[in-house]
Amino acid sequence: MKTILLVDASSDCCAVALSHGGKHYSLCQQQPRKHAQLLLPSINHLLSQANISLKELDGIGYGRGPGSFAGIRIAASVTQGISLAQSLPVYGFSSLLALAKSAAKQYVQLNTDQSPLFTIVNAHMGEVFWAGFNYHSGSLRCQTGEHIGGLSEAIDAYAAFSNDNANTVIVGDAMKLPNVQSSSLSSAPFFSDVEIDLSNLLGDVSLLHEQGQFGEFKDHQPVYLRDSVSWKKLDEQPKLLQPKKSN
Repeated sequence: MKTILLVDASSDCCAVALSHGGKHYSLCQQQPRKHAQLLLPSINHLLSQANISLKELDGIGYGRGPGSFAGIRIAASVTQGISLAQSLPVYGFSSLLALAKSAAKQYVQLNTDQSPLFTIVNAHMGEVFWAGFNYHSGSLRCQTGEHIGGLSEAIDAYAAFSNDNANTVIVGDAMKLPNVQSSSLSSAPFFSDVEIDLSNLLGDVSLLHEQGQFGEFKDHQPVYLRDSVSWKKLDEQPKLLQPKKSN
């Protein structure tokens, strides 16, 4: 059995998971804007629980997006650093898939072939991320591709994906937005508060490792979907990302 580490910082949740010796360890901390401070200590916490070091890892996977630009970069940087230091192969997994898998686990009624999942996440700047997932042989598969756009585009995409299937469930924090709550999406069954649990991905990602799907970081680049990104002012960035002041 492979020892695999997963990290994701693409949402408000700073999530890590570890598979070692047939056991799964996971941690999710809802701490927006603190991912830079939390990610490495979270990794160390799981390694300590499993009583292993980074040297014993067989591979590392990270949430490549879509999601928070800063969060994706933090996870990507940590992943790349560990990969280079320990000569580990890397895999970039979909952050929307992580959300869908977590929802299916938390809400048992979603974990059936008859319950398609449509993820919709707040992308800010008046846009949302979305993707539709179906079950095939017990595994969730993305059927629509990952997209970003305005609410009207997401509504049309949901209508096409659900095809009037009343069992299609919407998952994601975008359902909390006022303009979404007043749209046709609000009439569908939805879950807006889903805690990311990366342990739900460990089995699938470990299998991908066995199939040779891991590789160099350059082959598993972040997926932002947005061509341009609005950068925060320096004093608005997490302190650990700011340059140190000289004495």
